[in-house]
Amino acid sequence: MEWFVVSPMVLGVLFLVAVLAAFIDSIAGGGGLLTLPSLLAAGLSPAQALATNKLQSVGGSFSASLYFVRRGQPARTAA
Repeated sequence: MEWFVVSPMVLGVLFLVAVLAAFIDSIAGGGGLLTLPSLLAAGLSPAQALATNKLQSVGGSFSASLYFVRRGQPARTAA
């Protein structure tokens, strides 16, 4: 297994891209259209970039689901 080492400047740029992508995701979705090319440009292999992109989308979906469940939307029904 090969470790991926990235410079602090590239890490900062990736962080800013991730923040912008999260903002876009919160409004309309499609933040992966920013993060995936930036991860590839940073030097990750396509498999690593896709896995990282999928992991962050799962985290975002879980966070949104938790937000709505805590506020009672959608209405819970007894089965």
